[in-house]
Amino acid sequence: MILLKRLDPQNQVDHPESLDYLRRAYKREKQARKAAEVVIEEKSTQLYLINKKLEQLNQSLEQQVIQRTKELEEARNKAEELARTKQQFLANMSHEIRTPMNAIVGFTDLLLKTNPSEKQSTYLEAIRLSSANLLVIINDILDLSKLESGKFTLETIEFNIRCTLKALVYSFEKQAAAKGITLNFSIDENVSDPLMGDPVRLQQILANLLSNALKFTEYGSVSLSCRCVKEDDLFQHIQFKVEDTGIGIEQEKLALIFESFTQADNSVSRLYGGTGLGLAITKELVELFKGTIEVESAKGERTVFTVTIPLSKATVSPEVVHANHDRSADHGWQEFRTRRILAVEDNEFNRLLLKAMIDGKGVTCDFATNGREAIERLSEVEYDLVLMDVQMPVMDGIQATRQIRDVLNLGIPVIALTANALPENRETYLKAGFTDCLTKPFLESELLEKMTTHLKLSVVPGNPASEIFQVHLNQLKRLDKGDGFYEKSIQMLVESFGEAMRFLEQENPGGRLEKIKTHLHAIKSHVKLLGAFEMYDAIVQVESLSNDPLNHDRLRSMLGKIVSHGKSLITFLEKELETSSVV
Repeated sequence: MILLKRLDPQNQVDHPESLDYLRRAYKREKQARKAAEVVIEEKSTQLYLINKKLEQLNQSLEQQVIQRTKELEEARNKAEELARTKQQFLANMSHEIRTPMNAIVGFTDLLLKTNPSEKQSTYLEAIRLSSANLLVIINDILDLSKLESGKFTLETIEFNIRCTLKALVYSFEKQAAAKGITLNFSIDENVSDPLMGDPVRLQQILANLLSNALKFTEYGSVSLSCRCVKEDDLFQHIQFKVEDTGIGIEQEKLALIFESFTQADNSVSRLYGGTGLGLAITKELVELFKGTIEVESAKGERTVFTVTIPLSKATVSPEVVHANHDRSADHGWQEFRTRRILAVEDNEFNRLLLKAMIDGKGVTCDFATNGREAIERLSEVEYDLVLMDVQMPVMDGIQATRQIRDVLNLGIPVIALTANALPENRETYLKAGFTDCLTKPFLESELLEKMTTHLKLSVVPGNPASEIFQVHLNQLKRLDKGDGFYEKSIQMLVESFGEAMRFLEQENPGGRLEKIKTHLHAIKSHVKLLGAFEMYDAIVQVESLSNDPLNHDRLRSMLGKIVSHGKSLITFLEKELETSSVV
């Protein structure tokens, strides 16, 4: 803006040139202002259009994000639904196959005990082996599915690695002898006992490798060796080697053998059978242990699998699992002459199988075809044990067992007979009130072992079944090197049980469930150490209880059982301590 100088009115002179200059200046200013306004207008319009476009882009991006999020959510839901469908299908498949397989395996086992002719034995053995192969395939598929879904977890308990490996090798001796193959086993003295880990899955890893080694070896030997290759204050890195003199694997095929449904050669499947899942599952299990697996092989000469797994050292009293003692059909059945069992099974062939397995053992066995019939019988007759199928019409085993606990208020052992082999099923059954589980198909010896365990412990609550406990204590006694370890361990057990029993006997258990669980957890491993299986299962059931809502009657019943067995254990241990001190 041009400022005009104010002239003194007395000296103001009308100069035409000055006016013309001012007019031109004013005109230029006006034109400049107009041009500026046009530019500003254009820039404003451009800015508006840019903002509008940005707004549209933002809205479009938001819509795309919303749409993409929706698509991802739908894809995730679909994947989860497919996973659930797959899992349900596998569970159903397992159940539908295992149910008839139970009759096939069970009756074959019974027939093999009837002194059949040589020809009949051959046929029966063929049936038995074919059934066993089918079960391996079913279990492999279930395990692979669990591993792929990320829901497969390892247990961490104390176990005696020497007993575990010896039992595993022993289970393959018959197979090796039948093929004329030498089966070797060695374990270095530097391997600690006990260790912490999952002995069942460790056995599965080594069983897969030993099974393959025996399958692909026609002559020579198969060896399992175990040694500690690295050690620190907390862990021992244990190396297991399975070596055979079998057909070997070509070098270019070694990288493929750990893939699912893959074998080194298609002819292998035709000659030796199998699905190609065993090594894939083995590798997945080894990685769950945070371990490694390697393979070396020379075609036509040998194969060596090397598995290295870190296992933590045990810090409390040694718990021996897989104790190799016999609690089978011939052990103490004369004590059960007055015992009465209720078997609940809807499948006619499985009822016939149960009857055949139990007959001659002196136990009175009644049958029901569904859960409702079982509840009616239990309301009228006093039984010592119930064998309960899980999937039945009218009322299933889970509903029936809940009524046994919550309505009838009965604390008798209830063993689930189930074709569902998935690990989470056992937890579901224990929470529902089952005492134990037996997976179909099962052998006569497996059924009678379960019955022996629970009938013995349920006959007289105060009877500590000392012959069972003594077997487990003998394992502990072998670790004593003359330094009083055994007596100190017994004394510690007595003190632990005494403290827990004094707390559990207090009144009003409902308001202190978490403290009860804490005390039970402190003695849980000791209970399992001594082989007090019913007491152990009762502890597991209490641990599964919730405050919302809390079944006080069931809690009191379980605690009464635990205290009764606990006191018996204390009496037994005190006598053992006294005897040991005298010696």
